[in-house]
Amino acid sequence: MHLGGRGARRVLIAVIVLGFALRLSVWPRVFSGGHVYLDGPDGYYHLRRAAMTLQHWPWVPSFDPMINYPAGGVISWPPLFDGLLATLALPFRSDHALEIIGAFLPPFLGALQLVALFMLVHSLRSRRAALAAVVVAAILPAVVRYTLLGNLDHDPFFTLCLLISLVGIARENVALITAGLTCGTLGWTGAIVQVAIATAVVLCIRRPLAARAFGIGATTSALIILPFVIASPWRGATFEGLSWLHVAALTGAGLLGCWVAGLRTLAVVDALAVVVLAPICVRPFLAGAAYAAGDAPILAMVAEAQPLLRLFGHFDLWPMLIRFGLLPLLAIVVIPWQLKRERARDLPFIAPWLAITLTLAFLHSRFSFDAGVALAAFAGIALDQIKPAIVAVSLLPILPAYVPLPSLEGFNFYLRPNALHDYAMDRICEKLRAAPPAAVLAPWSFGHWIVWIAKKPVVIGPMLSVGQSEFAEGLRFFFLEDPAEAQRFLASHGVRYVMVAPELDSIAARARVAGVDPRRYGRSIAARLTFDGPVAGFREIMRSRYVRVYEVSTSPRRD
Repeated sequence: MHLGGRGARRVLIAVIVLGFALRLSVWPRVFSGGHVYLDGPDGYYHLRRAAMTLQHWPWVPSFDPMINYPAGGVISWPPLFDGLLATLALPFRSDHALEIIGAFLPPFLGALQLVALFMLVHSLRSRRAALAAVVVAAILPAVVRYTLLGNLDHDPFFTLCLLISLVGIARENVALITAGLTCGTLGWTGAIVQVAIATAVVLCIRRPLAARAFGIGATTSALIILPFVIASPWRGATFEGLSWLHVAALTGAGLLGCWVAGLRTLAVVDALAVVVLAPICVRPFLAGAAYAAGDAPILAMVAEAQPLLRLFGHFDLWPMLIRFGLLPLLAIVVIPWQLKRERARDLPFIAPWLAITLTLAFLHSRFSFDAGVALAAFAGIALDQIKPAIVAVSLLPILPAYVPLPSLEGFNFYLRPNALHDYAMDRICEKLRAAPPAAVLAPWSFGHWIVWIAKKPVVIGPMLSVGQSEFAEGLRFFFLEDPAEAQRFLASHGVRYVMVAPELDSIAARARVAGVDPRRYGRSIAARLTFDGPVAGFREIMRSRYVRVYEVSTSPRRD
C-alpha cells in the first residue's frame, strides 16, 4: 500500500485519536463518585510535590517535611516532571483540578509518543512502516499500560524524551538530541538508561553526522543540567538523585559521539570531564546498574520491580505474552536474519535499543514500557520485510488485556485491582484528614495516599529508602514484640496513628530491609493489632476489610 504525505497524516491522526480513546476507556475506574482514583501510589506524591510547587512556582522543592517524619525527606525525583504538572495546573490552583490534570497527563503524553514514534520510524524506513509502528504502539499493552488515564507517573514522560533524542539521532539534529537528553535527565534519575541507549545506537550505526550531532547534543545537555546538579541536595555522585553521575554519563556519551565523528577538541573537553568525575562515579554507576536490574533487597517489596517472567514469585509466561505478544520472539528471529541479508540503516538502529530495554524488562518488569515502544518500532519495520499476517498473529496473546478471560483478570485493564479503592484507603484517609494533626505510621505502600489525601505526615512511604533516614527503623516497628519499646518508638517519632494490614507475602522482604528475623512478626505488636484487635496503649478508631487504624492512647511526645 502506498500512502502520500496527506494520506499518511490522515491515517496517523486517526490512529492517534483511536489510541487516545483507548487510553481513556478506563474512565469509570478513574472518575467515580466525585473522586479521582489514580492507579498506584506514586501518582499521589507527584500531586503532592506539584501542589508544593504551586505555592512557590516555578521553584520545585527537593525536600518535604511530611515524609520520613520527623526528620523530613529528600525527594529523589528530579524537578521537571512535577514542575510540568504544576505549570499545567497553574491557572486553577486547587487539589481537585490538579488531580484531574494529573489523570489526563499520561494519555496526552502517550499521544505525543505516537507522533515521535512515527517521526522516528519514518526517518529510518518509510511512511508505511511508521504508520504500522504507531498502530502497534497504540494497542500494545506494555505501552498502553503506563499511558492509561489516571496512571500518573514519570515513565511516559521519560519515554517521550527518549524518543525525541532518538529522532534527533536519526535526523542528525543537535537540538532534538539536546532537548531529549536534557528533559529526560531532569525528569527521571534513571535517565542514565536513556543515555546508554542513545550511545549504543550511535556506536552501532556509526554514521559520522549522527555521531557529530550526538556528541554536541550530549555535551550541551551536560552543560544545561550542571546548575541543577550544583543546586541538587544529592552531593557527590549517586544514582538515587540528580548528581554528578548524570553529568559524567552525558559527558561520557559526548566523548564517544565526538570520537566517532572526529571532533577532537570537544572530545578532549569531554574526556577531561570524564577523567575528573570517574573516581567518584564508578561505584555508584555499578550500583545503579544493579538496581536497574532489580538487584536490591528493597525491590523485593515492589511488584513492578520483579523480573517479568517471575512477576508473581513463580515462573509465568503470561506477563510477557500479554504485554508484548510474541514480538520478542519475532525480533530474535527477524533481526539477525535481516542483518545478514542487507545493510539497512534501520535494524542496526533498532537492535541496541531493543536489546537494552528487553533485557531490563526481563530483569525489572517496569522497563517493559520502554521495551514495548522499541518493539512497536521493530514491528513497523518488520512489516516491510515479512508477511503482515505474521505480525498480526504475534499480537494475538495481548487480547486478555482488553477481553476478560478466566484466571487472567489481573492483566485486564478494566478488571485489574486498584489498591486505594479495594483497601478503602480513600475513605480511611478522608476520615483521618479530619482527625487531630499528628504523624502516621503505616505500611510503606500507603504513605503517598496518606500524605496527599489525609494531609498527615508519615514515617515511611513509597519513596523507599532513597534519602529516607527513618525507613529501616519504621519497618522495624512492625516486628517489635515489647509494648513499651513500641510506645517509645511512636513517641519519639510523634506518631499518633498506626495503620496495619495483613501483608503476609511481604514479611520476609520487609524483615530483610529492616535487618530482623522474619519469624519475629508472629509475636509482634503489629501482628496482634492486625489479626487480634486492640492491644494495651492502642485504641481502634476505624477499619476497612483489610486495614485497621489505631490511635496511640498515650499522648505522643518528641524526645
